[in-house]
Amino acid sequence: MNKLKILFLSLLVFSIGCESVEDQNIASIEAELLQVLDRDDALGLDGLDDQNAMESDYDEGMELDGGLAKIAIDTLWPGGEYRIRFGRRIIDHNREVEFVIEGDTAIGNISFTVDGEFRILAIDTATHEVVDSVIKSFTSVFNRKVRFVQYETPNNPDSSAWRVNAFTIGMGGSGDKVSISSMSIYSVDFQNDWEMGELLYSFNADEAGDLFLSREDLPTFFFRQPIILEVEVENLGPEFPQGSGEWTHFHYARNRFMKGRRHLNDTARYPDATENDNTFSAIWRVHGPGWGHNHRIFRGFFDVLDMSSVFVEDEDIHTTVWWLPYRVSRP
Repeated sequence: MNKLKILFLSLLVFSIGCESVEDQNIASIEAELLQVLDRDDALGLDGLDDQNAMESDYDEGMELDGGLAKIAIDTLWPGGEYRIRFGRRIIDHNREVEFVIEGDTAIGNISFTVDGEFRILAIDTATHEVVDSVIKSFTSVFNRKVRFVQYETPNNPDSSAWRVNAFTIGMGGSGDKVSISSMSIYSVDFQNDWEMGELLYSFNADEAGDLFLSREDLPTFFFRQPIILEVEVENLGPEFPQGSGEWTHFHYARNRFMKGRRHLNDTARYPDATENDNTFSAIWRVHGPGWGHNHRIFRGFFDVLDMSSVFVEDEDIHTTVWWLPYRVSRP
């Protein structure tokens, strides 16, 4: 064998070895990034699952304050006078992550696939019996981007660790009829009959999916703080012939045992300004961080459900959800 062939084989073996080491390094980094994701309490889907058919507004396990009375919401069965209980029950979910790693920065493109059922019950207010029900299966897909940065370990400059640096608003749902065009959060003007006050946070559909938020950028509220939630919705139609044709709610949660739901209205009832214009709003008094805690991060889900997809027998489920973490502190 001549020297040229020997040199070529040596270079080939060296190249294969380098590729093998590089692949092992990437696999090791991706495994570490997945562990970082699993430990992060801000990025999961816990709390979107109602687990059963519930009242329009409900709370479970949250630290609440009774200073602001709730407005009773009568959600009625179309064409009847029965009270409705409804909810999303998640049966199975799967997470897939694709990483793009460049030096000390990595981007994780996360996709959640969720299978479940929407459960709707009509309750006779006199007998409290279930007089009708709808159960529809659904599959939803949700997407979010997460940015990771590799930092030096403070007590050991020779080592480093990956951390979540920022993330986008999560977006997704089922079907293609309904979408959220914007979401806004306002303060309450106590000096002017509790009218809508200063704009605190606002996100638009054309940028929210690519806008990275650090933990310092997260919406931050105080226990017992009243705020106004507002969501603008689009529906490609045909719309259900009742109200705006959609139900809109805000789910808030720490986990499946600490969660709640707030109804947003489009009926010109305070704080909504105009009836049936597909702008939904509600006043919400922020819950506490939990007994024994001064501050914690929770998950918020803005959830729109097309009513036709529930009450029209052969219509598929159409929903859209935006979700982002928020921080609650004691004053």
